[in-house]
Amino acid sequence: MTRSKAAPLTRDLFLELCEAGNRQRSYVRHREGRVDVYLPGVYRMFASWVEAGPQAGAHLRGAEGPRSTAFRGDHNWVHGGALDRAAMERAIAESRRIAAMRGGGHATSGELPDVYKPLLHALKAMQAPPAGLHAGGPRAKVLSGEQELATKLCERCMERTRHLTQPGDDDLLKRLDKLRAQKSIKYEVLWPAANALPYGTDSAKRAADEAESAAVQTTRAVLGCRYGSQKCLPFVTKALVRTVREIESSDGAAAAAALVVELDELIMNEELVAALAARAKQEAPAFERVLWRGADAKGYPAWWLVRIDGERYGLLGKLGRRWQWSVADWDSVVAMIPDEHFEEAVEAACARDGRA
Repeated sequence: MTRSKAAPLTRDLFLELCEAGNRQRSYVRHREGRVDVYLPGVYRMFASWVEAGPQAGAHLRGAEGPRSTAFRGDHNWVHGGALDRAAMERAIAESRRIAAMRGGGHATSGELPDVYKPLLHALKAMQAPPAGLHAGGPRAKVLSGEQELATKLCERCMERTRHLTQPGDDDLLKRLDKLRAQKSIKYEVLWPAANALPYGTDSAKRAADEAESAAVQTTRAVLGCRYGSQKCLPFVTKALVRTVREIESSDGAAAAAALVVELDELIMNEELVAALAARAKQEAPAFERVLWRGADAKGYPAWWLVRIDGERYGLLGKLGRRWQWSVADWDSVVAMIPDEHFEEAVEAACARDGRA
């Protein structure tokens, strides 16, 4: 950014420059001590005016200039308070361009996201893990029904690896499928059916798992989930790791990444259903996609923005002292998102809703 000794711009003039030459009026939000300006339609912030402090004045997205202290974490905001009018016009245009980019122009760090723990083990086994999992939110926490989620994940892995068999698998798979169809199974039958090696050292158990085909191992994992929420996690972890590794080896990295994205959507859906039951005490309606998830002060999932259909959206969160599930049109639901989550929520939701 080019610096100038000219007098700094006023807030009103800065806001005028943000609107100049644009057919659609930007969305402006007044907050305590600042004014934020968003791209029309997608609600992605590209400009902010801070009223006071060491970095009072204009803040914009950019690659050059003093790093803005008004934004937390890893961001691409710079302080442009000392720019003259001509330089500010160029900086605003560049900021709008960056904001319109996928992901708001953020560079990817290459680090693994903090996701549902069994899925994280699968990501570690991949050559090219996909980005943007968990809708950009915190690690999923299924408040109830962890056994149901683990079972559904294992069943999806079983379906995806059913063709990856070895000679002699047919009879074993028929036996395991017959057990899966039973409503109740005695412990002495279930335990050896769920484990290639029911008892032994960890290394011996791992060797027995690897010796079996992916089709058999994932089918065993479905049976292992019968033990309940406390014991299902080792089985779903084993199924996810083996499935992702096998698909990447047989079908390529892109196919494995696509499968992980599909599993991630399943996790978020089940988490929302559980959260609605536990927090709002109601059944989840039919919905199309979880668009954004936000965290509370302790880092636990506390907000969900959901697309119910083409016209209605839902927001689950703690509004005031009580948990609320609100359903309305896009603008009405977005207006309920707290200030501290607003930008990240709308940015993630617009990208996943096809608005960006």
